Amino acid sequence: MKTKPDLGFWKLWNLSFGFFGVQIAYALQSANVSRIFATIGADPHDLSYFWILPPLMGLIVQPIVGTMSDKTWNRFGRRLPYLIFGAAIAVLVMCLLPNAGSFGLTISSAILVGLFALMLLDTSINMAMQPFKMLVGDMVNEKQKGLAYSIQSFLCNAGSIVGYIFPFVLTWIGFKSTAPDGVVPETVIYSFYIGAAILLVCVIYSLAKIKEWPPQLYAEYNGINQEKKEKTNVIKLLVNAPKTFWTVGLVQFFCWFAFLFMWTYTNGTVAKNLITWSSDNEAIVTFVNGKATAIGPGTTYIHAQYQDQKVSCIIRCNFKEEVGVGGNGGVSEDGGDTTNPTTTPSTDPTTDPTATTDPTVTIDPSTTDPTGTIDPSTTDPSATTDPTTEPTQPTEPL
Repeated sequence: MKTKPDLGFWKLWNLSFGFFGVQIAYALQSANVSRIFATIGADPHDLSYFWILPPLMGLIVQPIVGTMSDKTWNRFGRRLPYLIFGAAIAVLVMCLLPNAGSFGLTISSAILVGLFALMLLDTSINMAMQPFKMLVGDMVNEKQKGLAYSIQSFLCNAGSIVGYIFPFVLTWIGFKSTAPDGVVPETVIYSFYIGAAILLVCVIYSLAKIKEWPPQLYAEYNGINQEKKEKTNVIKLLVNAPKTFWTVGLVQFFCWFAFLFMWTYTNGTVAKNLITWSSDNEAIVTFVNGKATAIGPGTTYIHAQYQDQKVSCIIRCNFKEEVGVGGNGGVSEDGGDTTNPTTTPSTDPTTDPTATTDPTVTIDPSTTDPTGTIDPSTTDPSATTDPTTEPTQPTEPL
């Protein structure tokens, strides 16, 4: 068996560069899929069932792709055809998945579409990821494998960071981070679009820069003829695997328990508990699971608490109406009331007790500045951001 030649740094970089785009797609999936399903109407308690699919697809797809690519030879190479196929599906699904709730489907149908898209996305990501892992084993000698896998690890983590911060960057640029009930926000949708574009660029770059060895040269460098003499199977490989394999495998097995809990529930838990909502009079307005419900007529203060900061405003309720805090509720895009057009915004309740506020109007926690400014046109002048100062109680309406 011939010794594999040393490769320059940039050749090692090129072998794994596509991992950057693949990992962006994987990070977007991990960080946002639970949010997407919850937005289109899935019960948060059932999200773990949806997340059975990704590891199941990885368990099935990666060994199949690895085995099939061992037997594949065509003009595109040995591993690269699977990269092309997997990346093409991933790009299409990344454009479909965040729009699952925007096709006018019923909740159950939208969830099924999203579930099918998630299955395809994870399958395609695994299919696109596997060739990069195997190219290092195919083309890098033992002396340089440590460096090669270090580069791969760096690109993998860099892609994850980029994928995770996309929604924050887009919010900072000016994209909307909130949307009507059942619709995924712009920041998430365009994060998937940009991630799909970067994945496509990374794949094209990899195809242009990576030249796999032809079959005869590959066999000389990897001792294929010698390996064919010894028949083996998966069971024999597992039985003869070194102790390190079983030690690392056992650690990975238990780590993934925590990973899946984190991906499934962290985002929703943080979003729901970051801002605490309360009402001075729960006989008028009450909050349950982040949703405000107008119980009966009257005027009361509601408060948004973020860490040590509090923002308060006053509303008057004339009828029972559910309000989804953090969404648009009964307010149209132009700010008009779509639920009770006869009501008008409240002025100062201490001087005009007959003034009313539409109970469907909500406070969006993503646009509430916890450090400071309250718009006097939409809040009571006595509202305070000082958590130690109690707001003035409203005068009973006449």
